[in-house]
Parts: sequence; structure tokens; C-alpha cells
Amino acid sequence: MAGDAAARQDHRLLAELTAAPDARILDLGCGDGATLRELTGRVGAGGWLFGIDRNPRALATAATVLRSGAPRSLLVRADLARPLPIATASVDRVVCHNTLEALADPAGLLTQAHRVLRPGGQAVIGHSDFDTLVYAGAELALTRRLVHTYCDQQQPGWMDAVDGTIGRRLPALVGRTPLQVRQVHAQILLEQAFEPGALGFILAKGVVGMAAKSGRFTEAELDGWLTSLNSAAARGDYLFSINDYIVVAAKEPHEASNGAS
Repeated sequence: MAGDAAARQDHRLLAELTAAPDARILDLGCGDGATLRELTGRVGAGGWLFGIDRNPRALATAATVLRSGAPRSLLVRADLARPLPIATASVDRVVCHNTLEALADPAGLLTQAHRVLRPGGQAVIGHSDFDTLVYAGAELALTRRLVHTYCDQQQPGWMDAVDGTIGRRLPALVGRTPLQVRQVHAQILLEQAFEPGALGFILAKGVVGMAAKSGRFTEAELDGWLTSLNSAAARGDYLFSINDYIVVAAKEPHEASNGAS
């Protein structure tokens, strides 16, 4: 995802994060470091930023991002489907955005997040609901077919599972783990410009790419869909939106650590 688009998604997510300058913050599924970059101004010289991802190329990009004036940081290559290589009760805050749908056991990662949090620590979990993708300006039936294909199709290489509607189920999912749900928020990300760098533009390219791999669409349908979005934007008829859901949760202050790691 392009940096500007990622920053727009992170804005509300990080607005819910309360952190002291000496906080230790862990980003689960940190990718290319977009969220970590937004966090650099929130952590002082006494704090730490940690990022975990299994994609070495993404981590290399994140390392470059964090070299530019960031506080102390550590990036770890690890599989989020396995126990986290982080000590129990060792971080103050956990952030996780648009990661859970790719896991066969998302509740397992949330339970691990609870384990590594210190008592009283906070977790901010966010996820887009890709079934809510709206593209105004293109033929409706074709757009619905494309969105559902994108929502339901597992992407090879980095997804162990797929659940494009996990956003709407996020509060219930977090609520079934040891984390205590404190607040639930929803935001609508809306754009009226179809241009490189815009979230709708980036996702449209992804939608077309996944649709092409599915074999359910002709090249003419896919080219025509993108052309229609460009034409709608030129006429002023284009609109893109997607729903994002955020759960703010906590580890109870009185919880004792069991020493596991």
C-alpha cells in the first residue's frame, strides 16, 4: 500500500493509542513499516518500537523507514501463526491492522498479544471489511462480482486463510479472547479522486489482479472496468469508500504473568 493511503487508514487507529514516551510498542504484521513510521513521533528516547512480519522484503523496507530519525527499534521475521518470539508481559502496547484475515487462527494471535502485554497494557486492533468496497461510476453488477471475488479469494504467498468480512466481526472475535474490549469504532474511508497513491486506486488494481487470476472475468471486462472508473472520475461521478473497524482492548491491570514466553 502506498504511504499516503496507509497513513489515512492508520490515522484513526493510532488516534486510539495511548502511549508514554518510554513505551514499548509492538506492531503485529508490520509489513513495510507504514504504521511504525507513524509511531516514531510518539516514542521518545526511552521507548522501543518492535515489528514482526514474515515477509523479508517488507521488513527490509521497514528497516529503511525506521533508520530515518526513529527511536530504538527491532524488526523480527516470524510467522504470526506461531507463538510470538516476545517475552511474556514485556510490551506496553500492541497494534495490529489488516493482518488477522490472513491467519487460519486469528484468535490465536490475539491470545498471544494478550500474553506479551504487560498488565494494564493496551491493544488496538483494526481491520478493513473488504466486502464493503464501494466504487461508484462503474457498472454495478460487474463491480459486485469483482468485489466479492477480491473479498473471498486467498492470495498466495502470504495468506494462510481469507476472510474479507472479518472487519464486521472484529469486536466479537476480540471479545472471545483474554483481552478485555474497551471501545469499538468504525470509520468510513472516502475518496473522490481516482489517481495513483489513492487507496481506491491501489485497491482497484488489486481487485483486477485477483480477478484476472481467478479466471472468472475476461480481459475486456477488467480493462473496461478500470476505464469506466477513470471516465467517472473525469466527469466528477467517481466515489470510493470502505469501512474500517477498530477495537481498543486491554490486559487487566491485576493479571499476573505466568512466566511463559
